[in-house]
Amino acid sequence: MMRLPYFRYHAPRTVAEAADLLSKGDAMIVAGGTDLLPNMKRRQQVPGTLVGLRNIAELRGISNGDCRGATA
Repeated sequence: MMRLPYFRYHAPRTVAEAADLLSKGDAMIVAGGTDLLPNMKRRQQVPGTLVGLRNIAELRGISNGDCRGATA
């Protein structure tokens, strides 16, 4: 059985904290991990840091409001 490589895990509470962690080199977002963790075991992706978004309240849920989404 292949083991996961060593990595650090952070669970920021704000989008700003997450953005700061992700700006530092080899960090990746983990959201469920159904693709990432098996790829890490096979050494197809080997991030040194994983950033979980679960604790960021402003990213929870979907709302239908007066927003335009992605625009150019």
